[in-house]
Amino acid sequence: MIINKYFFLPLLLLASTYTILVAQEDDSLESESVEIIKKFEAQLAESDKLDINPTLPPVDSSNRVANYQINAQPLLINYPAPDIKPIAMKSEELPEVKNGFLKAGAGLPNMYYAELSHFGSVLNKVDYGAGLTYHRANNDKRIENQKFINTDAFLQGSYKINERDALHSKVEFKEQIDHFFGYDNELFSFEEDQVRQRFRTVNIATSYLSPENDIEKLNYGGKVNLYRHGDFFDSRELGALFSAKVKKYIKREHPIGLELIGDLSSFKDSTDVKQSLNTFTIRPTASFHAEKFKVLIGGNLVFHDNSFSAFPILEAITNLAGNKLVAFAGWEGNITKNTFRTLTNYSPYLVSNPELFNTRHNDFYGGLKGKIKTVSYVAKGGYKTIDDLPLYLQNMQSPLRFDVLSEDATAFFIEATAEVTLLQKLKVGAAFTKTFYDLETQAQPWHIPSLEVNVNAKYALLDNKLTLKADFYAANPVANISDDFTIEFFNTLYDVSIGAEYTFNDTFGAWLDVNNLTSTNYERWAGYQTFGTNFMGGVSVKF
Repeated sequence: MIINKYFFLPLLLLASTYTILVAQEDDSLESESVEIIKKFEAQLAESDKLDINPTLPPVDSSNRVANYQINAQPLLINYPAPDIKPIAMKSEELPEVKNGFLKAGAGLPNMYYAELSHFGSVLNKVDYGAGLTYHRANNDKRIENQKFINTDAFLQGSYKINERDALHSKVEFKEQIDHFFGYDNELFSFEEDQVRQRFRTVNIATSYLSPENDIEKLNYGGKVNLYRHGDFFDSRELGALFSAKVKKYIKREHPIGLELIGDLSSFKDSTDVKQSLNTFTIRPTASFHAEKFKVLIGGNLVFHDNSFSAFPILEAITNLAGNKLVAFAGWEGNITKNTFRTLTNYSPYLVSNPELFNTRHNDFYGGLKGKIKTVSYVAKGGYKTIDDLPLYLQNMQSPLRFDVLSEDATAFFIEATAEVTLLQKLKVGAAFTKTFYDLETQAQPWHIPSLEVNVNAKYALLDNKLTLKADFYAANPVANISDDFTIEFFNTLYDVSIGAEYTFNDTFGAWLDVNNLTSTNYERWAGYQTFGTNFMGGVSVKF
């Protein structure tokens, strides 16, 4: 039998593989372990370093000539004008402008109100306007002779001289009829003519105006104001106020200004006694503006009462957090005139022959202001020195009328105002004032309130057709000297008023006002109570 040699080769490979596997599975083989004595550390043998010092190649001092060839190009090329066609856009129609306004209504107790005005322009050069307001009320059934009639009328016009300057004139007439009703109705009774008081004022003003803040050019302006003010007892005052001012910006951001002010007044009372108050003021100012602060330096140089007084004007303003938080502090002094017109505007029950005088004051103040989202605020406090502060006391011979007396004083004051808009429909404003007086001779600041609070709100709804409003006013009791020469304080004033206005369309509307909802019998002046709860309603027309 012949066996091929290739038959044994696979058998031999199988036998070798089996032998290796059996040897690996034999647990009787001895195992050895290796112990590391020291880690291997490779080191390079020291070698010599090669110093390489690069050198610049030798300078090529040979002259080289470069030839450039510029091809001539045409310098004048005529391009055809592009054909630009604007895209047609539909413009929105502007609302019709109403030049006239009428508001009229009536209410209780026996109240009437009317307001009429009209404004217009001619050839974009002349603007004109005229208006009349009439308001009366009669509460005679509750308090005898508690009534008033107020009438105001004006006529104004402006002429535009050029793009910058304009000439403006205005004529005003005011008549205020009041009555001395501050007597005890159980003990006394008077006819209306016996306690009647009437003030008439005619005011004529003309001003030449240029832009106030034109940083490129010189800003200038001037004003002349003439008035006559008199009462029912033939006391009368003539006055003239004129001013001129210039302002120039240095380096487009630092304004320097100068203002000249003259204030003249002549008063003749019912007994033909004459008095005059004349002041002339020179007011230079200079402002320096930086990125985060502003400094104002100036003065009020006043000639008055045959004498001269110089007062500083200093103010520093800095941004602590942008417009959100701004700090300010300052010192300003000046002279304030107490004329027959200003005194009777404050108290319509003043005697017809008061003693007129000027008030000298210095105000030192500081505070914070800013705007955070929809909230604008100002908080201010300070200290005042006042020479000849006007106070008011009942006249000894005629208790229904008041004398004005002067008093030197110092005062600390706190003032705060805030405005906020909520939901773009509700606007709320508030004001607070508190003054702490330190008087030299008088026991109290007679008939001067030292605390006043005012809060108002306005809410628009129904697509701004309906507007609701509310007002709250409070004042502390004022002080007076009673008949037995003791100090008396009147009750605190709380006055809450509400109102509503509804617009039917662009022409017609309706309104309603309700005042003194708390019906507080507050005496702002001794014996003179305020009106109780009263209301008026009516219509308004735009034409």
